[in-house]
Amino acid sequence: MRFHGSRSQRRLHRLELLEGRLCLSVSASVTDGNLIVKGDADGPVVITAVSAGVYTITDNGVTIPESATLTGATGDIKVNLEQTTTGTNDTVTVDLGTQTVDAVYANLGSGNNSFDLTGGTAGRMYYRGGSGNDSVQIDSRVNGSAYVELGSGDNGLIVNGEVGRLGVSGGDGADAVSLAAGSVIDHSVDAYLGAGDNSFTADGTINGYLSVRARDGADTVNLDATSSVAESVRLDLGNGANTVTAAGHIGENLIYSGRDDNDTVSIADTATIGGNFSAKLGAGENTVTHNGNVTGNFTVASKTADDSTRFTLGTGAVIGGTQTLLFGQQTDNGHGHGGGCGGYDKGSESGGGTGEGTGGGCGHGNSSGSGTSGTGTTAAALTRLRSLLKSVAAATTGSTGSSSGAGTGTGCSKGGSGSTTGSGSTASTIASTLRAAIRRR
Repeated sequence: MRFHGSRSQRRLHRLELLEGRLCLSVSASVTDGNLIVKGDADGPVVITAVSAGVYTITDNGVTIPESATLTGATGDIKVNLEQTTTGTNDTVTVDLGTQTVDAVYANLGSGNNSFDLTGGTAGRMYYRGGSGNDSVQIDSRVNGSAYVELGSGDNGLIVNGEVGRLGVSGGDGADAVSLAAGSVIDHSVDAYLGAGDNSFTADGTINGYLSVRARDGADTVNLDATSSVAESVRLDLGNGANTVTAAGHIGENLIYSGRDDNDTVSIADTATIGGNFSAKLGAGENTVTHNGNVTGNFTVASKTADDSTRFTLGTGAVIGGTQTLLFGQQTDNGHGHGGGCGGYDKGSESGGGTGEGTGGGCGHGNSSGSGTSGTGTTAAALTRLRSLLKSVAAATTGSTGSSSGAGTGTGCSKGGSGSTTGSGSTASTIASTLRAAIRRR
């Protein structure tokens, strides 16, 4: 018996030794001008630009053999890890130095991943993570769109550089997005943070609109005193004890929509809102404080009459338009996950969403444009409308953004002589407009 036991122990010991000899590796190649890095990382992966089209790559501090021949990489940089393993914690740094590339793509899979893009200029950037806690940092200049798909987990995104357009999506978990002081978004930001206790903080400049959407959870949005949003801000935060503080500059409207639980909305004395302020607080014990400057109308609605005792209008607060307080009188369902804005440069896109509640649309164009909101479309109809709008965008001077849901509509237009409307347009009305646009095309 002792003899057989010792043989089993020796056999197990051999297996352990063989397992310890498992060697992970990363490889790299240049194909059609694109630098492709793939494999299973043994440690932190660092991709560094040496000169035009020339890069060195290290894996766990060791230069990979292919680095000596990696020349002519003038197109994209594509990083795809976890080729044979899953769930590993990957750390990747792409240092562009002074170089310019067409795009940077990073797919790190599941696990607690970290990705940092620094130096140089990228035409576009796309990051994709899976389950796990991801950390992404953008320090570079991205001329076009940067889209960060964080997946589920407690994820974080920090933007320190300058980005054309920013899109962020998260799943379940506590996501944190920060636009640091000095950061610049040339056009607009769309952030969908999913369920969980999420946070969005802006200290930089957004030269377009800002849309933050989230599902259930205690969400926090801080637009700090150094922040500046040239167009409208729309916040759809769902169930949970949400907190919103606006302390910076908003060029157009601030539109807030919550649902059930105790929401707190504060407009600080440093805040300036160039258009209207509209808040639908839903049920719960909600608090609204206004100490800033609102050029247009000031409207607050909730489902709790006692919220009137938690409303504070500061002695130095300014309301340029009409003040309307509807505490205990909100009758709709109060929340929609829509609220996109259509168009960036030439009315090129349409934004929208599903859900019931306040609608907010923004139409953008080089000349005239119009915003129509409060549409009663369904999610399926809206998806079809998005597709149609994109197909005729080139033929229109200002596209229409819509947010589904029955309720109060707040529109904003950008252009030389744009008009603003808030209406309960139906899907059939919008479809007729689209068909006419297609015929004109």
